[in-house]
Amino acid sequence: MNEIRSSLTSIYYEIDKKEYVTGEKIRNTFLDYTTEQQTLFTVFQEHNNEVKKMVGIGKTKAILEKYEQTHNRLKDYLETRYRVSDISLKEIKHTFITGFETYLRVDCKCNENTTAKLMQFFKRIVIIAGNNGWIVGDPFANYKIGIKRVDRGYLTEEELEKIMKKTMTSERLEHVRDIFIFSCFTGLSYIDVKNLWEENICKSFGGSL
Repeated sequence: MNEIRSSLTSIYYEIDKKEYVTGEKIRNTFLDYTTEQQTLFTVFQEHNNEVKKMVGIGKTKAILEKYEQTHNRLKDYLETRYRVSDISLKEIKHTFITGFETYLRVDCKCNENTTAKLMQFFKRIVIIAGNNGWIVGDPFANYKIGIKRVDRGYLTEEELEKIMKKTMTSERLEHVRDIFIFSCFTGLSYIDVKNLWEENICKSFGGSL
């Protein structure tokens, strides 16, 4: 312990000669995390930038939003639990993964399936890091992601007919009703309908409404 304390003190004064000292800088120097090492959010942001370029080509905006949400949750987790803004990819261990799951369920109040989805997106980033040789082994090897099956139910044809014929009390509610019916008949999710432009709909009807 005395040797570690002495090393940390030396690192502190060495950094203090050149720049502002933070606990994160001392830690990274002590653990020999050089600038050449890949960090979690460097890789994550580069990945999200590539996905953003692919929106409308091979990726959807909804997918990008899920990656960005996962990125932000991870950043909050690091700052809350570890008091750092980023970590080396080599620091991602099984305990880090299970800790993130606990953070999502307890601190963020995410349900089981939302948590599982975010963990899946996080795992994809880890896989990319592994494929590039930035992580040795698979930290997700002993971690199981389970999606709970949910019975969403459905509306009958008669129930849809009632909704279509119902007189609404305002123009706003009429728009909400029309969008809902549109989703029912097209199979589009809310986020997909939200991202539609008038020209998208016009193309579906031969160029005019």
